[in-house]
Amino acid sequence: MLRYVLFLNAFLLCLCAFAQDADPTFGDEGYLTIDTDWYDEAIDMAALPDGSFIVLIQSGRQDSLYFDMDLCLVRFSAEGRIDTTFGDSGLKRFDSGPGYYSLGKSLLVDESGRILVLSTNESAEGGKLISVAAFLMNGESDTTFAENGNYLGHFISQLNDAGNFKLYESRIVVAATAYDSGSVHRELPALLVLDAEGKPDSTFGGTGKMVFDIGNGIIYPISAAQDGFSRHNSGGFFSDVVMQGNRIIAGGAFSSGLDYRCLMAAILPDGTVDSTFFYQGLLVFDQAQAQSSWIRQMVLSAQDDVLCAIRYSNQNTAPLNCMALCNNSNLPQPFTFNQLPYGQINELKQVANGRMLFSASVVDEENYPGFVNSVKAGLFSAAAGASAADTLFLGSVFEGISCEAEAICEDAAGGILLAVKSANEDAQAGSNVYIMRLSAMTGISAPKPADEILVYPVPAKGEFIIKCPTGGKISIYNSSGRQVFSSIAKSANTLISLPEQASGLYHIIIETPEGIRIINQILN
Repeated sequence: MLRYVLFLNAFLLCLCAFAQDADPTFGDEGYLTIDTDWYDEAIDMAALPDGSFIVLIQSGRQDSLYFDMDLCLVRFSAEGRIDTTFGDSGLKRFDSGPGYYSLGKSLLVDESGRILVLSTNESAEGGKLISVAAFLMNGESDTTFAENGNYLGHFISQLNDAGNFKLYESRIVVAATAYDSGSVHRELPALLVLDAEGKPDSTFGGTGKMVFDIGNGIIYPISAAQDGFSRHNSGGFFSDVVMQGNRIIAGGAFSSGLDYRCLMAAILPDGTVDSTFFYQGLLVFDQAQAQSSWIRQMVLSAQDDVLCAIRYSNQNTAPLNCMALCNNSNLPQPFTFNQLPYGQINELKQVANGRMLFSASVVDEENYPGFVNSVKAGLFSAAAGASAADTLFLGSVFEGISCEAEAICEDAAGGILLAVKSANEDAQAGSNVYIMRLSAMTGISAPKPADEILVYPVPAKGEFIIKCPTGGKISIYNSSGRQVFSSIAKSANTLISLPEQASGLYHIIIETPEGIRIINQILN
């Protein structure tokens, strides 16, 4: 049973610095908390078209033998109230496999409204399997997906780890790490592609699973190596993927020893390497000439550039973070203004109009050595390059308490939902998750009178009307951030026809001399 408690304790004092940015109508005075067990961590969040949102929680409890970790899905209304019709009084608790650890990685909602959860399931014997589980909007398992609602599989050995996943048309593309069958268990980058039914897609490499070996500047399937061994004294992993046109861009790290270098590879839908991408389909680079650097997450900008969240470090120095933009012709250029020392970028997501959200946690070593207690949320445009003027930071130092920014997403109304994990200085006290709704998006989407800018009907079946001032610029993006329409309003009412676009959520950006308005539309 979910112990759902509105935020009425002393922790409110620690969050008071957010008051000017938090929506006071959300939860209780702008905040809510999730307490499912002794340990809680917000892995990911996804907003739904009706304004409600789903949170994926890593939940842990201590029993007599193991520290058991499983997963929970929690659904809230747009106002920050628990949806008791979902799962068991608002919560769906589940294990992703037979192991005692279910380690959550990511959460997606597909076009049919199905909730997909990616995780790694770890057994007591050390084996690791990759899981993709599907749930209906009421919290029940979708038993038509894979084997009774859950795909559970591996690559060339029983040791694997999931990274992140994305939707590509009707397919599910998973970035992962596989380990070869040798005694050393060398890590290798891997991709898993499932069809809409949760089965490995045989059109991708014949089996839906691809493991890659890298050597001499070439990337090729591990199946070409004898008995699943890497041919070279190298390895690496894929941590995330983006869909760029008709190809998969996978990012992570390459290792030829103890250190890592950033890795990007381009793979076609059939599993073959796209040799037109950089050097025969492969890009390996250092960040800031660091001893080790690796890509944690990636998103695609409105210009089809790949934006990477990168973590890098040198020996005996604290890790640093930055973001870098790759435009397929030049090496990725870092955004130096948002380097984050003594912490890490925890989540990077795309929102409307080519803008990006990120959450980050930073250690304030001067005032609170050893504690992660500065929480930041960022909003910026990838097209702006290294322009600090287009970046908005939110956050504060949380005195006497350890707080980490975790999941972040844009909700249906254009606000920002930010989840923060809080743990007392006494580690035995466990942790809870706190969620707030920030109004930072209003800085770029100034509200307009209801009779000045309208979209109707909502939802629509391919055609609808946008009412806005003549000369206004209209841009429409799908839920993946790809532009599907652009025009200048020639009259007060513009008929929009999108008969070839798939059903789902679309973002309408209307720019006038008075400001920018973002409106969501649903096609069905």
